[in-house]
Parts: sequence; C-alpha cells; structure tokens
Amino acid sequence: ECISLNEKDKIVDIEVGNIIIATGYEFLDVRKIEQYGYGVFPNVLTSIEFERLTNASGTTGGKIVTKTKVVNKKTGREDWIFSPEGIPPRSVAIIHCVGSRNKKYNQYCSRVCCMYSLKFAHLIREKVPNVTVYEFYIDMRAFGKGYEEFAERIRQEGTYVVRGHSASVAMKDDQMIVRGEDIFNDRIVEFNADMVVLAVGLIPSPGTEEISRMLGIERDSDGWFSELDYNGSPTDTDKGGIYVAGMCQAPKDIPDTVAQASAVAAGVLRTLTSGKGIGHLSSLSLSEI
Repeated sequence: ECISLNEKDKIVDIEVGNIIIATGYEFLDVRKIEQYGYGVFPNVLTSIEFERLTNASGTTGGKIVTKTKVVNKKTGREDWIFSPEGIPPRSVAIIHCVGSRNKKYNQYCSRVCCMYSLKFAHLIREKVPNVTVYEFYIDMRAFGKGYEEFAERIRQEGTYVVRGHSASVAMKDDQMIVRGEDIFNDRIVEFNADMVVLAVGLIPSPGTEEISRMLGIERDSDGWFSELDYNGSPTDTDKGGIYVAGMCQAPKDIPDTVAQASAVAAGVLRTLTSGKGIGHLSSLSLSEI
C-alpha cells in the first residue's frame, strides 16, 4: 500500500538547506551532421543505440547483427528492425568525435567517447567471428588508469586504428562506404562497412537553461553549469548551499562522476551536522524543479 494509484497532481512547497544539481547530459542530434547518413542509412547507429544492441536484455539478446527489412502489418510500409535472426556484420566502422571538437557544433571534447568506442571494438571482435573493425579517430584520449593499456590491447586484437580529422559515409551498390583521412600515411582511405557506429558528442540536458535561471546559477560558454572554482571548489557554486555533480557540470566518465558525487554528499553532511544546512535557502516549489 506504499503507492497511491489515485494520487492527484499537486504543488508542494518545501524548505531545504541544500540543493544538488545532477541533471546529466543529452546527445547531440546527429541528424544535423548529414555527412554520416544517420537516419538515411539504416545501419548507421549512434553509440547509445549500439550499447542497447549489445545488451543481453535488448531486442537481439545481445547479438550484434545488422538491421532486417520487414513489412509493417499495420501500415503496410517497410521498416528496418533488429532481429535475433539478423545477419552479423562483416565489417564495422566506429567513428569518434561526431559533433565534438568541431567549431560548427561543440568545440569541447566529450571525454568518454574514445574509451567506450574502444570497448565497442573489443565487444564486436569478441561476439562476431572474422569481423573487420575500424576505429576512425582524431586523437586517442586514453587518460585514466589502465586506459592506455586497453587502447594498445585493442590494436593488438587486430582492430584497424585510423587517425584522421574527418570521415563521411556514402552508399554505393547497396554497400556503405566510409571515406576519410589517414594522417599517418598521408592519404585518403575508403573501406566498406556493413555497420557504422557514431560516437556522438554530449551536450547539456534539456532544461539546463531554465534551472540555471531559476536558481541563479551561472553556466559556461558551452552551456554546462559553472563550478565555483575548478581546482579548489569543483562541486560548489556561487550560490551557497547549491552543488553540482556529474555531467551537468561537464562531460566526465563514471569514476570522476562518483568522486564528485561523494564530494557533494560530504559537503551536504558537513552543513547538516553544523546546523547551517537547515532553512539556509528560501522555499522552492517542487513544480518549478
């Protein structure tokens, strides 16, 4: 009886001493970057779509397969879907920095893309026999503990790692063609791909601007919430009692997010035990937050 299924919507005012902003992130709409063919070519996927495909609870039970064309019985139209009976790809291209480090979209690095792209390469080679995998990157930013070793492991497993600033996806004779630079060998390369995975850049979550205005918290030039001091107070804001944690402040991986969240929890506990966190802020309406 802990859930009231007949509960009505209502506005509740509560008085709080601390607020933690942990509103996360969103993916850039990759349809804006037409050169990759997302939404046009059925087997061009975003990173989160591929993550779902490889999940054991997903549509294919974790099998990595290309999409199958089926007829929708309700509409009579042809749709592309993932099916457990689908055909595994013979070649997969993983393209880094899609919308990141790009003056037209996001100038900043999204930080997490290099490592999850390398993880994808490992999973593909583990699950699909005799598959060819390409990693197309600008710079490999393997900054964490053991990350550089993992990047080297991926190369040793046989993934073709191509460094180049740009790439595009086109269709020729029902076959996707990935084209881009190979800076190390000073040439343009082209290769076939049955599946393309886009490491899409991260942006502030919807509603960030509204929350910033409502709480009076500043944002940086890229739209993320600003901390009081990056080195000295990375979780505080210029409003006492309001903290930021996780990707709402900037792109970061799981270990950094956990560390920041722990720091915020410690800061809140400190104000509560000192008595400064009770009634420190004006009351806010839950409907506003």
